[in-house]
Amino acid sequence: MGLAQILRQEGHQEGLEQGRQQECISIVTRLIRRKFGIHPELDPSLLQLQTLPVEKLEDLTEAIFDWREVSDLTGWLRQQLLEVD
Repeated sequence: MGLAQILRQEGHQEGLEQGRQQECISIVTRLIRRKFGIHPELDPSLLQLQTLPVEKLEDLTEAIFDWREVSDLTGWLRQQLLEVD
């Protein structure tokens, strides 16, 4: 396998991962809005989703069932962002 072929394959894999992350963000955003409604205080949290890896976004889809308030989401995000950094 030549260098150009390897680079194309790596670019393809990166594109797939970005697409997977965007799909997860879309699903999580819909779940959050369904759970809490549309509130301006959610906007910063929804923006923070962009920084999470797919695995964390998948974890969020399960954690959301335990939350009762928006503060549960913000606390969870704060913890996850500390772990990512």
